[in-house]
Amino acid sequence: MAILIAIRCMTCAIAAPADPPSEAAPTAVFATDANAGANVGEIVPGAAAMVDDHIIPMEDVVLTCLRKDRSYVVDQMIQSYVLDRECEKRGITVSEAEIDNRIAELRTNLAPATLEETLKLHHMTPAELRHTFRQSLARPLLVADQVKPARMIRCREILVKCSLEEASVSGTTRTEAAALAIVKEIQNQLKQGKHFEDLAAQYSESVPADKQGDLGVLYGNMLGMEASILTAAMALDKGKISQPVQTTEGYRLIQGISTDSDHPQTEDSLYEDAGKACRDLQVMFLSPKIITDLIDRSKITFVTDEEIAPGKPLPAAAAVVDGHPIAMKDVIAKCLAESGPKTVDILVQNYVVDRECRRRGITVSEAEIDQRVSKLRDQIAPHTIEEGLASHHTTMAGLRRDFQQEIERTKLVVDQVKPTKMMHARAIFVEAKPSGMFKPVSATMGADVEAKKLIADIQDQLKTGKSFGELTRQYSKTGDKSKGGDLGVLYEGMHDMDTAVLNAALAMKEGDISPAPIKAYGGYVLLQAISTSDSHASGEDAAYAEALAVCQNQKAQPLIPQAIVNLIKKSKVVYYVHS
Repeated sequence: MAILIAIRCMTCAIAAPADPPSEAAPTAVFATDANAGANVGEIVPGAAAMVDDHIIPMEDVVLTCLRKDRSYVVDQMIQSYVLDRECEKRGITVSEAEIDNRIAELRTNLAPATLEETLKLHHMTPAELRHTFRQSLARPLLVADQVKPARMIRCREILVKCSLEEASVSGTTRTEAAALAIVKEIQNQLKQGKHFEDLAAQYSESVPADKQGDLGVLYGNMLGMEASILTAAMALDKGKISQPVQTTEGYRLIQGISTDSDHPQTEDSLYEDAGKACRDLQVMFLSPKIITDLIDRSKITFVTDEEIAPGKPLPAAAAVVDGHPIAMKDVIAKCLAESGPKTVDILVQNYVVDRECRRRGITVSEAEIDQRVSKLRDQIAPHTIEEGLASHHTTMAGLRRDFQQEIERTKLVVDQVKPTKMMHARAIFVEAKPSGMFKPVSATMGADVEAKKLIADIQDQLKTGKSFGELTRQYSKTGDKSKGGDLGVLYEGMHDMDTAVLNAALAMKEGDISPAPIKAYGGYVLLQAISTSDSHASGEDAAYAEALAVCQNQKAQPLIPQAIVNLIKKSKVVYYVHS
């Protein structure tokens, strides 16, 4: 997963932010289109868009969309085909009336929006919607013979909340021992003949409290119910009561009210609803498996990335399933509907960025791109870039092109980045949290007191002349202890740095030590300012230069979208592929 995310992030160009024109034009609806419909009558063959006299070729858009979305689209089409084929083989049919009912329900749920508006928004036709419903209705029928009857039991509970962890979700400071004492008192009253529902009304802290702790009808693997509750409930018989059950909110006593085989007629509808939900849950988990089995039993061949290249005719089929072709034209249509407008928008942006860089003499060296590639290799290790490129159907040349664009966009706006103060600092961090999984409030408070005592002791040692670096090596839990807690060069807005610590450091002068400890996440920090951007030794020039480059790159990113919008607004742009 890490490699997929990293490659995807690195290879996606930045789209401009929404800045819609005051009057929407029917031929161009992109945020960056300042000349919507300016030359709508001038249809240019093979063009997805025109930027001044430059053509954004439709071929580039199609190939980009196919590389980006083809795998998903073809996979969905294959699943749809094998499902239809299996239903036909088994004689499984879905009536038009059933589909009509689903569509009527959807219309009601979408109101006040209309179904037609929603279909247009999602690039779907009424026929495709009916087919989608047909398949969703057919899936349960395909796995009906695999759905097993499940034991069901209606239960009620008494919840006594307590704090079991430092970040408790119970919303109470009651201790575990205090909660168990209340549970024991409830158990004693039950032994004396008190009714469970009466005690639930008196003691239970579950929500809502006016249902006498009613949990409804439970069944195995029920969604939205804690496993410990289900385990205890499934072990009960009618009328029986569990031992205390530990849950995230506290302790529960659970009583079995009735079962699927032993309940009054008035509960029939409850068990019918629960039975349907249980069957639906099984179908949800069984359906993917049957589709996978159907695909595994099929002979499937796919078009390769090498066959989808500029200047080459596209194959008629994107894939073939047991002799059945998945038509390339259908795949292209779906890919364009999904990503066509955004792809055209990005290609237009790339063109105006390249053009502006040429005009201003901005260049990107191969060494700069090599550095980005090397950094990416380190980030995704032990996976390789080659694995990521293959999984995303792109090439090293494509990756390098994306890095070039990323660097160009930054260079276009870097001169707009305002100077910022930088500070080279070191830190002593004293932890203020107890160890272990469970952290009661008392333990947390105790750790905080101990941390403050240690900080005070360190401050006293500093006053006696002990060096900050020496004390860092002795006490600190963060920073490079071998280098005296060195935090490196800090700058305003720096990522991955505690805000309180960063602000305190930037407010200091060279040689200063923070007069008071700074409260940070998990503890307290003392800081020492080694130097500043305005006053540092020549030996630190490289460190400040590196930090400045990172700072400028970070601060440039929010400026890029508006810069691209401005470039496009100065151009005559018409989009022929649009939402």
